[in-house]
Formats: sequence, structure tokens, C-alpha cells
Amino acid sequence: MSTLVTVVDYTPFSKGTKVGEFTLSVHPWKAQVSFVQEFRKGENRWFNFPSKFVEAHDQKRYVPIFKFDLPSTEKGFMEEVKKAVDAYLAEHPELEPKEAKFEAEELPF
Repeated sequence: MSTLVTVVDYTPFSKGTKVGEFTLSVHPWKAQVSFVQEFRKGENRWFNFPSKFVEAHDQKRYVPIFKFDLPSTEKGFMEEVKKAVDAYLAEHPELEPKEAKFEAEELPF
């Protein structure tokens, strides 16, 4: 069975729940999607695809550049993305997102 998607590059982040940003190669489309974001909070993990900021009718919001017609298609694709990210991070353990650790700072008083 061929791989549906692979991660081309991965940049770790430490900003709130955002832990990384990567480029995804989607083989059936013969295309790449840049600026895909990975988020983690506790046991939850999700991915956001690029979106566009729009201002209309006194509303500011982000709208997706593309979306899936069926929730089941999106769920299956996201599972493939998760597998691809896990495979890439297994090959590049130095990029694995680290849990934020806060150590008590010694105060001078």
C-alpha cells in the first residue's frame, strides 16, 4: 500500500498549544500544502490547514482555504496526516515537541 501523504519538513514551535508547522506532500494530488500547523493540549492533538483572514460586515475571522465535503473524508485524511507527522518525527527525534516545563525561579528576596 502506498503512502497517501508524507511530511516534507517540520519546524517545532513553543507558542501556546501550537507545537509545530510543516509542509505536507499529498501524493494522489501531486501537490504540497505548506504552513500546516500541529497543536497539542494534554492528550488532544489536532492539525490546522492554511486559512485566510477576512474582514467583512464588521466581522474579522479566518476562513479555510479548502475543506472536505464529508466529515468522514476529513477524519480519514487527518489520520493519515497524524501517521505522516509521527513517522517524520520518529526519523527526526530532535524535532519532537517538548512539554513546556516551568521551573521555580529563585527570587532574590
